[in-house]
Amino acid sequence: MRFSRFWMVVSTALFTSFIASAQTAGTNILEVSPGSEAPSKWGVSFYSLGSIAQKQIETGDPSYFTYNYIGLNYKISKSRRFAIRPVFNYVSSGKDKYANDVKSEMTTGDLHIVYADYEIATLGEANVSTSFKFYLPTSQGSQDSQMIVKFRPETFISMEVRRHDILTYALKPDFFLQSRGSYLDANRKDRSTQIALIEHYLEYSAGLNKMFSLKPSVGFIESWFNPSTNKNFNTHKTEAKIALGLDINLMKGLMFTLSAENRVLLTDRKDAVTFFRPEDNGLVLITSASLL
Repeated sequence: MRFSRFWMVVSTALFTSFIASAQTAGTNILEVSPGSEAPSKWGVSFYSLGSIAQKQIETGDPSYFTYNYIGLNYKISKSRRFAIRPVFNYVSSGKDKYANDVKSEMTTGDLHIVYADYEIATLGEANVSTSFKFYLPTSQGSQDSQMIVKFRPETFISMEVRRHDILTYALKPDFFLQSRGSYLDANRKDRSTQIALIEHYLEYSAGLNKMFSLKPSVGFIESWFNPSTNKNFNTHKTEAKIALGLDINLMKGLMFTLSAENRVLLTDRKDAVTFFRPEDNGLVLITSASLL
C-alpha cells in the first residue's frame, strides 16, 4: 500500500469512527478549561488515546490499543488543578504490527496524581504552563519490573502568533525510580529497566474555524536504560517524530484529535535513516471530555 493511499484510507476510517463516537456522546458535558468558571470546584474528566500502526492496517484485521483514564479533579484556583487518575488499557482482538494474533484484553495502567498550573509564568508574550505527575506502580508491567515511582514534570511554552494560531514548545521528561536494573519478563527474557525519557517538540496550531484546528509538529524522544546482560543492547536511543494532527472541538467539553505520526529511530541502526517507511507510520485518535 502506497504512503498516500494509506493516509487517505485510515483518515477516512478514523473520521467515520469519530462521527459514530460523537453521535453517542452524552449531552451533560461542560467545558472546564483554565479560566472558566465551573459550578463546582470538583469535576470529572475522561481521556482516551488510541493508536494503530500502518502494518496492522495492512493485515486486514488490525488490533487497536487504547490508553484511558477517568480523572477526579479539584479546582484549587483559577489556573491550578489537582487530579487523581486511575488508568486502564484496552487491546482489541486482531493482529499486532508483527502480524501476530492478539486477544482482546483490558488491563490496569499506572495510577497517577497530578498537580497543574496553567499560568505559572510568562516569558514576554508567551505563557508557561506546567504539571507535575507522579505515577504509582499499579500496572502489571511496573509490578513485574518492581518500579517504585515515575515522575513527569511537563512544561508548555505557548505564544499566539496571530489570531487563532498558537506556537507551542512542549517538554515532557520522565524520571524513573527503579528497585532493580533488569528483570526477567513472562518469557524469561532479560529486560533492562528505564532510567529516563525526554520528549520535546514544536507544535503549530492553525485555527481553521471554531471547530477545526490543524496541528503539525516535529520533535525528538530520548530514552535511557540501565545496562542489560545483552551485550548488543544500547542504553541510549534517540527517535525523531513528525506528526500532523487535526483538533475537532465538537462541543463544549468534548474534543477529538486525529493524528498521523512517523516515528524514526536515529541511533544504533544498521541501515540509513529513512522517513515515512510503512513500519514507522501510525495513527492516533485522542478523545478528551470534561464531565459534571
